[in-house]
Amino acid sequence: MMKLNNPRPGRIRLFRKHVNFLLEWTLGDSEKIIWSWINHLVSTEIADNVLAKNHHISDKKIRNSQTKNIRLYIQQAYELYEAAKFTKANTAPLFYYYSFLNLAKALCEIIYPDFHKRNESSKHGLSWKPNNRPAVKFDIEKVDLTTRGVWHCLLEFLSKSKKVVPNPVSLKIKDLFSFCPEISSEYKSSCGEDSRIIFLEEPSILIDNNNCWIRFSIDKNKLSDLQISKKKFLSLISKSAGNYEEIKPHSSILHSFQLKNVKPYSPQDENSAYEALSDEILNLNLFTILQAKKNIYYVPTQHKLIFKVPQLLAMYTIFFWLSSLVRYNPHGMESIQRSKYWFLVDGFMNQSRLWLLELFAWEFYNTEKVLLNSRM
Repeated sequence: MMKLNNPRPGRIRLFRKHVNFLLEWTLGDSEKIIWSWINHLVSTEIADNVLAKNHHISDKKIRNSQTKNIRLYIQQAYELYEAAKFTKANTAPLFYYYSFLNLAKALCEIIYPDFHKRNESSKHGLSWKPNNRPAVKFDIEKVDLTTRGVWHCLLEFLSKSKKVVPNPVSLKIKDLFSFCPEISSEYKSSCGEDSRIIFLEEPSILIDNNNCWIRFSIDKNKLSDLQISKKKFLSLISKSAGNYEEIKPHSSILHSFQLKNVKPYSPQDENSAYEALSDEILNLNLFTILQAKKNIYYVPTQHKLIFKVPQLLAMYTIFFWLSSLVRYNPHGMESIQRSKYWFLVDGFMNQSRLWLLELFAWEFYNTEKVLLNSRM
């Protein structure tokens, strides 16, 4: 067995997905708080400031156009979201999807100013083929990535890079549900198997002198259960499996890893270490959920996909599928409501919907926010 080195010594900093971070306590309704945060961008002054400081858009003329278009998208998104509250489960997914579609277009506006003038803005980028079966076969349900549309532009926004997506590519709905940590118990109860996500134990940003790096651990048994090797796992979280090295864990049930090569940062700037490590954190493709008063992180095991699907986009795609059922196969929607999978779908509608809204807010502000309820 290869001898493992000790962890590189350093001072620990809070691990987070975004460069900026906020912790807020509230007595109010979380859903309303999140929407108030998003709706704040309807203000031209606020939107202009966020675009300049959080998204580094220096051209004032471009920002003027963006603030107007973002305002229109967000206003319509909010009205659709509010309308969904007065509908039932066999209709609500349609309203929620179109609400999120408008939020997606608002994000696309940040990387493609005047997005509404582009051909992609009028296309979903997704398709679902209805069939004549009265019952939905959940295990084989899929959506296809087709002609370039909002989905593709949203992927480029989230991944901070241009993406060439083959046409068509199929995404299995069951796989997408298996990547959602917020409904992992519902997934296991409905599908009879564990979610395909790997929990990161004690992820940390470490600093020493002018250098910074990432360190974390994972459960050995989880890799075994998912039949994934250490090498395959490392290929999921980085452009190169050699970017991380295994180190001595503090427990025999863990594998521990650290970034092999440190990154330089400026100690005078509080966010400099996070900016220096932003590409590495992005490559982790982290899936996040609020638990025990803090955000915790998972890696989805998407080794069978030809590219990484970010958390926001995975949930967004599920909403497209549900809205397609509502539009084209209401009998199928009814069959799900009478099946063992309704526990999962209902959990998704009530829990993942709120978390998806939260993730949209994070992306608008490029800020990871922990919103805690003051009622203990």
